[in-house]
Amino acid sequence: MGFGVKPLTTDVIQKQQQVADAFYAQQLIPQKLNIDAAIIK
Repeated sequence: MGFGVKPLTTDVIQKQQQVADAFYAQQLIPQKLNIDAAIIK
């Protein structure tokens, strides 16, 4: 198992969005995030 830079797959993006949504639901962050919009393509 190595560490390094890997491409962001749609699965990774979806999981990151789920985490962001959970943080918002718990009021840990003040506004909803759109992870897909934050990715430089």
